[in-house]
Amino acid sequence: MAVLISGVLTDGAGLPMSGYHIILKARQNTSAVVMRTVAAVVTGAAGEYAFEAQTGKYDVYLRSCIEREYCVGDISVYYDSKPGTLNDFLTALDEDDLKPDVVKRFEEIADAVNRLSEQVSIDKEKAEAAADAAKNAASAALDNTNKAEEFKEQSRKNAEIAAGCAQSAGQHASDAAQTEKQVEILATDIRQNAGDVYQNVQHVERLASEVAQNASQVHQNTLTVTDAAQSVERNAQLTTQLRNEAGRFADESRKSSEDAKEYSDSARKAVDELKSVGTYPAGIAFAWPADIPPEGFAIMQGQPFDKSAYPQLAAVFPSGVIPDMRGWTIKGKPDGRAVLSHEEDGVKRHGHTAKVLPTDLGARETSSFDYGSKSTEHGGLHNHITNGVWTGSTTRNGGTKWDTPGYIADITTSSGGEHVHVVYIGPHIHTVALGEHGHDVTVDETGNAENTVKNIAFNFIVRLA
Repeated sequence: MAVLISGVLTDGAGLPMSGYHIILKARQNTSAVVMRTVAAVVTGAAGEYAFEAQTGKYDVYLRSCIEREYCVGDISVYYDSKPGTLNDFLTALDEDDLKPDVVKRFEEIADAVNRLSEQVSIDKEKAEAAADAAKNAASAALDNTNKAEEFKEQSRKNAEIAAGCAQSAGQHASDAAQTEKQVEILATDIRQNAGDVYQNVQHVERLASEVAQNASQVHQNTLTVTDAAQSVERNAQLTTQLRNEAGRFADESRKSSEDAKEYSDSARKAVDELKSVGTYPAGIAFAWPADIPPEGFAIMQGQPFDKSAYPQLAAVFPSGVIPDMRGWTIKGKPDGRAVLSHEEDGVKRHGHTAKVLPTDLGARETSSFDYGSKSTEHGGLHNHITNGVWTGSTTRNGGTKWDTPGYIADITTSSGGEHVHVVYIGPHIHTVALGEHGHDVTVDETGNAENTVKNIAFNFIVRLA
């Protein structure tokens, strides 16, 4: 049968602990659950939770999204357990909560019950002996009335014996009453049965007193004493049963105490091991969502540390300096790269291709104009000079006097040759060929100052050890 466990999970300041995993790990096999199975429930935005737990015993753990799970206690769910909060079940007393002093107390009570049972057995034997003596005295009185005084004396003696037994029983009844007070603190059933024993002993005492007062009723009183002895025997049997139950309970309590001690020793040993080794190895970088690190941790910002004070940290950072993780992230080390080596940001090598589609513009004509006929500048007037040797007489030749034969002189010819050229231009056009060609293209740059991905800023912290 499942039992509803619901409530709100809060911390010491009363703030709701949202998003926490409540984990139940079964400690033993029951009709509803198998040992070592695990059940988990996540608290809501306001820390609320509600789940139905099967009957059994569980270790309870808590875990958040940034912490490892840790044990907060254990609970026991019974078929008749009432619904409640997780805190109700964690703080409920269980048989495992018995302390050694409580177990010792139960052992003392069990010993007291044993002593009382043994004394009741002795009283029962004495009562039976008194009853047998009373029977014999009654038979003798009926057989011979002349010996009535003798039997009366014997009855008186028997009555004294019974009275002594009654007195002893009364003393033990007082012990039983004292034991009853002790039993009342821890076991109501033992108190009630001890009260029954006390009442029966008082009944025996009254019967013995009646035997002393009236010897003539010895036979009847003997029968009554026999009945009382039987009642004492029944109560002795009940006391024996209670003693056995108390012994069994003491054994179970002792075993529970031993189991608790063993569990405590194991837990203490585990805690000692954790303290000696550390919850996490020194040197691991943790993402911490605050600017103040927790106790025993430091923000990784390139600061030096005392290697003698933190030898475990010095083993992984032998330089004595904690790496500066501000603005950096962690990368799985590829083969061939040194541990703790730096790598600047960069873009993987790649290229871009840009092209303007070619267009054939063909031949294009310029604008036309008629320049008509144009004349060049006139010119060209010039003389020709010749020279030679005259071998004849002094006869004039061409109006030139040759005075001396063999004379050498320059002779200028008549000038001429001045003229003008006329050039006809006429209307015309010029054709320019553009042809197929391309243009260079420049691609504009874009992007941030560095390569990034979508991110949330955390402080990297490291454990000091």
